[in-house]
Amino acid sequence: MKTIIFAFLLISIQVFAENEIEVKSNIKSVNIYLNGAQITRKATVSVKKGSNVYIVKGITPFLVANTLQVSGSGKFTIIGVNSQNNYIDKIPDSPKIKMMRDSIKYYARQNENNLQSKDAFVQEKDMIIEFGIKTPIFQTRTNSKFEK
Repeated sequence: MKTIIFAFLLISIQVFAENEIEVKSNIKSVNIYLNGAQITRKATVSVKKGSNVYIVKGITPFLVANTLQVSGSGKFTIIGVNSQNNYIDKIPDSPKIKMMRDSIKYYARQNENNLQSKDAFVQEKDMIIEFGIKTPIFQTRTNSKFEK
């Protein structure tokens, strides 16, 4: 087994060749800066003889391509590194994002209901004005009726 460290690896690498091998990587460290972040990932792969392509999926699409670095140790040569966004496979939402999407749908429905209620009240008000109803629907007693 050989160890390959993927530094700055933030998007899916997908190249078409004879021996494509999907690799799972784990985050080893994260450094956060004012203008970005450095994420170091680590994956262990068995390097086969010949030309091989290792594909790492599930990485953010916000990678700055010229910052991608790959290193490894052993008797092999890394010929090239390529990054490519995968627009076909959908990345599953995290539970927090799912909860937020559900909340947005809920409040959008609530807003629609409120707009419909408002429209109904406006129509009712317009009908009252149009037909000239002068007596208020709700009457209140004044103090003069109770005075002796």
